[in-house]
This record gives sequence, C-alpha cells and structure tokens, in this order.
Amino acid sequence: MRPVKSHDVCVVGAGYVGLVTGACLAEIGHRVVCVDSDPRKLKALKAGKVPIHEPGLDEVFRRVVKSGKLAFAGSVVEGLKFKGRRAEVVFIAVGTPPRPDGSADLSAVEAVAETVAKHMAGYTVIVDKSTVPVETGDWVSKTIQRFNKAGRLTTSCRTPSSSARARRSRTS
Repeated sequence: MRPVKSHDVCVVGAGYVGLVTGACLAEIGHRVVCVDSDPRKLKALKAGKVPIHEPGLDEVFRRVVKSGKLAFAGSVVEGLKFKGRRAEVVFIAVGTPPRPDGSADLSAVEAVAETVAKHMAGYTVIVDKSTVPVETGDWVSKTIQRFNKAGRLTTSCRTPSSSARARRSRTS
C-alpha cells in the first residue's frame, strides 16, 4: 500500500459516525482531532475510554491515541487550530434528531458550518458526514459562503456514514 500524505483533520461530533471516522483516518496516518460538546464524553475519551460499541474500534482507538494521531477538543474553534496546526479537512458528523414533524433538525449542522466558515484559516475541505436529507450539501455550501467573510476557498462534499450501526439502521 502506498503511504498516505498526512493531513490535519477536524471531526466535529464524537458519536458513532464521528469517532469511527476519526479513529480510522488516524489509523491510516492523518492527524485527527475529534470535537464534541459533551464534557462527560470528552472526559471519557481523554481518559482512553471508548463510549460506544463498534467492532474493532477499541484496539484502533488505543493505538491511535497512544501514537498521538487522535486527540480531542471541546470546541470547533479549538479543533480547527489544534496545537497550532490548521485543519485542512473538516468532517461534520453531528446529530440530526427528528423534529416533531419527522424532518431532520439540522441546527447543529448549520452551527458547525457557520463556525467553520468564520474561523477557517485557509483552503478547507468540508465533508458533511451527518445523516441528512438530500441537498443538504448544497445548503451547507451556501451557509459556508454566507459566513465566510474572509473569502477563504472551500470545497464542500457529502459522504454517507458506513459504520455497522448506520448500516443496520438503513436495513432495519
């Protein structure tokens, strides 16, 4: 296998999708900081405890944390400039719970996109990995453009989650 060019990556959301994504990206050589707003979850992660069950994650998690490739932060701003390094890629992997009418609540996705737009320091690839409706990628891009007053270049894309839990929920 060819070596991967290492990138600084910020994964916002350390739940099933975000933590698995972050650990796997760190495993192939990227420097990853997972951001989560839940202080209890952050405390557990920083103590080396995996708060979710995903087959094989415990071993990968321990290895990449020990190597320094995976770290944790409590805010998007901290994650974008973790230890003085600028995030080149940002994964948005936050929750999108259903609203009373059944539609997805995208307020967390919008808040992350706005914060990234206001605080990114250079060209940034923004990947929407949250479980979202069709065309949310376009909406995220427009949100980034609206709040990106510095005119930083970005690329926005969407990649569906692929954890075992997500696969089970799609097939249930």
